[in-house]
Amino acid sequence: MKLEQVSDLPIVYMRRTGAYGEENNQLMARFKHWMTYNNVSKGNLLTDNAVVLGIIWDNPAHVPSEACRYDTALVLSEQQVINDECVQQGILQGGNYGVFTVEHTADALSRAWQVIFSELAEAGHQLDETRPILERYVQSMLEKHVCEICLPIQNRI
Repeated sequence: MKLEQVSDLPIVYMRRTGAYGEENNQLMARFKHWMTYNNVSKGNLLTDNAVVLGIIWDNPAHVPSEACRYDTALVLSEQQVINDECVQQGILQGGNYGVFTVEHTADALSRAWQVIFSELAEAGHQLDETRPILERYVQSMLEKHVCEICLPIQNRI
């Protein structure tokens, strides 16, 4: 785990509400198609500087599964302007994150989700449940078959 201060991020995104699972993957596929159509990616490859996020807003232990929100998002650069009815725009609040680099396979991600919260606690940090968990995808990392899970952490007083 490494610690990272993330700035507020301007994003465009698509959202689904419902139980986390395969439908999140379907939303990501739809979002990738939208990015290809809008020249943000070339087929399954992101442009070099594109950052795509999976944004997990709700903890299913505290929120009914049918109300859990998941977004797929593209971080916008200052010069990017996207006006498209297929996506929404917003600002993702930044803050401190514990960042875990994970092999980009279903098995590795499943194993990571089972241990990252205890690893965060063992490192002396507490999850900030007022901000979402981020899955971060950058082309240079995907070429190495890795991605990142970013857990929001509370600031120490």
